[in-house]
Amino acid sequence: MSVTVISSAEELDGLVANEPKLLVDFFATWCGPCKAQEPELEAFAGKWDGKVVKVDIDNQRELARQHRVRSVPTLIYFAGGSEEKRMVGLQTADDLARQLG
Repeated sequence: MSVTVISSAEELDGLVANEPKLLVDFFATWCGPCKAQEPELEAFAGKWDGKVVKVDIDNQRELARQHRVRSVPTLIYFAGGSEEKRMVGLQTADDLARQLG
Protein backbone atom coordinates (compact mmCIF):
# COMPACT_ATOMS: atom_id res chain seq x y z
CA MET A 1 0.00 0.00 0.00
CA SER A 2 1.42 3.38 -0.90
CA VAL A 3 1.21 6.52 1.18
CA THR A 4 -0.79 9.35 -0.43
CA VAL A 5 -0.66 13.10 0.20
CA ILE A 6 -3.88 14.78 1.35
CA SER A 7 -4.84 17.88 -0.62
CA SER A 8 -7.75 19.29 1.41
CA ALA A 9 -9.40 19.39 4.81
CA GLU A 10 -12.49 17.78 3.31
CA GLU A 11 -10.44 14.84 2.05
CA LEU A 12 -8.86 14.28 5.47
CA ASP A 13 -12.19 14.69 7.29
CA GLY A 14 -13.74 12.06 5.00
CA LEU A 15 -10.92 9.61 5.70
CA VAL A 16 -11.06 10.20 9.47
CA ALA A 17 -14.81 9.57 9.40
CA ASN A 18 -14.74 6.51 7.13
CA GLU A 19 -11.46 4.66 7.67
CA PRO A 20 -11.48 2.31 10.67
CA LYS A 21 -7.69 2.76 11.11
CA LEU A 22 -5.93 5.85 9.77
CA LEU A 23 -2.40 7.11 10.34
CA VAL A 24 -1.71 10.71 9.29
CA ASP A 25 1.86 11.99 8.91
CA PHE A 26 2.10 15.78 9.21
CA PHE A 27 5.39 16.69 7.50
CA ALA A 28 7.33 19.45 5.73
CA THR A 29 9.52 19.07 2.64
CA TRP A 30 12.35 21.05 4.30
CA CYS A 31 12.39 18.83 7.43
CA GLY A 32 15.29 16.35 7.70
CA PRO A 33 13.56 13.95 10.12
CA CYS A 34 10.48 14.05 7.86
CA LYS A 35 12.61 12.88 4.94
CA ALA A 36 13.97 10.04 7.08
CA GLN A 37 10.39 9.21 8.16
CA GLU A 38 9.20 8.60 4.59
CA PRO A 39 10.83 5.18 3.92
CA GLU A 40 9.88 4.03 7.42
CA LEU A 41 6.27 5.04 6.78
CA GLU A 42 6.25 3.25 3.40
CA ALA A 43 7.63 0.09 5.01
CA PHE A 44 5.01 0.23 7.76
CA ALA A 45 2.16 0.97 5.33
CA GLY A 46 3.08 -2.13 3.31
CA LYS A 47 2.46 -4.40 6.31
CA TRP A 48 -0.35 -2.60 8.15
CA ASP A 49 -4.08 -3.19 7.59
CA GLY A 50 -5.01 0.51 7.96
CA LYS A 51 -4.61 3.51 5.65
CA VAL A 52 -1.59 5.84 5.81
CA VAL A 53 -1.67 9.40 4.44
CA LYS A 54 0.52 12.51 4.62
CA VAL A 55 -0.27 16.20 5.10
CA ASP A 56 2.26 18.84 3.99
CA ILE A 57 2.00 21.49 6.72
CA ASP A 58 3.22 24.24 4.38
CA ASN A 59 0.46 23.53 1.85
CA GLN A 60 -2.20 22.76 4.47
CA ARG A 61 -1.49 25.25 7.26
CA GLU A 62 -5.08 25.31 8.47
CA LEU A 63 -5.17 21.52 8.79
CA ALA A 64 -1.94 21.59 10.79
CA ARG A 65 -3.40 24.31 13.04
CA GLN A 66 -6.70 22.44 13.41
CA HIS A 67 -4.84 19.30 14.56
CA ARG A 68 -2.50 21.27 16.86
CA VAL A 69 0.66 20.22 15.04
CA ARG A 70 3.54 22.17 16.59
CA SER A 71 6.52 20.25 15.24
CA VAL A 72 7.21 17.81 12.45
CA PRO A 73 7.06 14.99 11.87
CA THR A 74 3.88 14.46 13.88
CA LEU A 75 1.96 11.24 13.30
CA ILE A 76 -1.64 10.99 14.47
CA TYR A 77 -3.50 7.69 14.63
CA PHE A 78 -7.28 7.88 14.22
CA ALA A 79 -9.62 4.98 14.96
CA GLY A 80 -13.39 5.09 14.77
CA GLY A 81 -13.33 8.77 13.81
CA SER A 82 -11.29 10.09 16.74
CA GLU A 83 -7.66 10.64 17.62
CA GLU A 84 -6.28 7.71 19.59
CA LYS A 85 -2.52 8.33 19.61
CA ARG A 86 -0.05 11.08 18.73
CA MET A 87 3.65 10.52 18.05
CA VAL A 88 6.09 13.40 17.58
CA GLY A 89 9.49 12.91 16.00
CA LEU A 90 10.97 10.21 13.81
CA GLN A 91 9.30 6.81 14.22
CA THR A 92 10.74 3.65 12.67
CA ALA A 93 8.52 1.06 11.00
CA ASP A 94 9.17 -1.20 14.00
CA ASP A 95 8.18 1.60 16.42
CA LEU A 96 4.94 2.09 14.52
CA ALA A 97 4.20 -1.63 14.45
CA ARG A 98 4.72 -1.85 18.22
CA GLN A 99 2.53 1.16 18.94
CA LEU A 100 -0.26 0.51 16.41
CA GLY A 101 -0.18 -3.24 15.95
